[in-house]
Amino acid sequence: MLMTIIDGTFSAELPAVIQQALERDTAITPPPTNNKRQQPVNPEDTPSPKKPSPKHPKDKEKGEAAINASIHPAWRLAEGENYAEHFVRKIDRRKLPACNVCLNYHIRGTCRSLCDWASSHVPYAQLSADDKKAATDFIKAAREYVKKPPN
Repeated sequence: MLMTIIDGTFSAELPAVIQQALERDTAITPPPTNNKRQQPVNPEDTPSPKKPSPKHPKDKEKGEAAINASIHPAWRLAEGENYAEHFVRKIDRRKLPACNVCLNYHIRGTCRSLCDWASSHVPYAQLSADDKKAATDFIKAAREYVKKPPN
């Protein structure tokens, strides 16, 4: 039987009940899938998950966009750095210096007006010397931590 399958000569007779059902319902459609990886017909029809629509309801809860057009060069994301990986997920903040500055605003250059650290949404020159030092120390320590986490 295996050889007949391989060479394409295998055949089977279906019971009459099934043959009649097939004759009645010739429009066979595939079952629906829940595959989230399917691409839409037109990619422009669906918003990118990385860039939420300005009309997204949660955006209103967070306030208006706050843009930092003058990020301090030493704080700016370096080539190959990912903000979430280098300054959020892969670090243990308890092992780094304290920082009361909105890093999202000062490293990435964007945040929301209702951020807990919105008072620090000011140009670098307007930050206090203590805030500048704390942020610089934190950013340096976070970058070192990601390169070689302490045991």
